[in-house]
Amino acid sequence: MSRKIAFGGVFSALTIIMVYLGGSLPSGKLALYAISSIPAAFALVQSGPAAAVSVYAVSAFLSYILLGNISVVLPYVLFFGYYGLAKYYIERTQNAVLEIILKLVVFNTALSISYFVYTRLIAASIAFEAFIIPAIVIPVAGLLLQFGFLAYDYVFSRILALYQDRFKNQLL
Repeated sequence: MSRKIAFGGVFSALTIIMVYLGGSLPSGKLALYAISSIPAAFALVQSGPAAAVSVYAVSAFLSYILLGNISVVLPYVLFFGYYGLAKYYIERTQNAVLEIILKLVVFNTALSISYFVYTRLIAASIAFEAFIIPAIVIPVAGLLLQFGFLAYDYVFSRILALYQDRFKNQLL
C-alpha cells in the first residue's frame, strides 16, 4: 500500500513538473502538456482507476496552487490530465470504430470547452479583439487537430503498452 502511495506522489510530481515546463518554456508547450498526461496513465496501469483519479486531482490542484496561473494549468485540467482514464474506459468497449468515435467526442468536447474558456474568459481580459482570424481558419484548424489528436492517441497507446510490458511488474 505504501508503495502505491509513493508511486502516486512520484507520478504527481512528474506531472506538475511537465505542466510547469509546458506553461513556462517558449516552445514545445503542446508536447509537454501531452507528456504531462502520461504519469496519470502510468498510475492507472500500475494501481488502477482510483490511483489515476488521485494523480489527476492532486496534480491539477497542486499545479494551480504552486504555479498560481490558471491559464497554465487549464490545458492539463481540461484535457490532458483525465485523457488516460477516459481512454481506459472507452477502450473497454472492444469495438474499434466505437472507440474512435468516442475518443473524438471526448476530444471535441474538451476542445469546445477550451475554446469557450479561452475566448470568453481569458482572452477577453487581454484584448483578444485585436486579433482578426479569417473565418476559414477555425474549421481547417479543427480538422487538422482531429488528425493530430489521433496521432497523439496512437503514440499514447504505444507508450502505455511499453510501460505495461517492461515496467509494470518490476516496480511493485
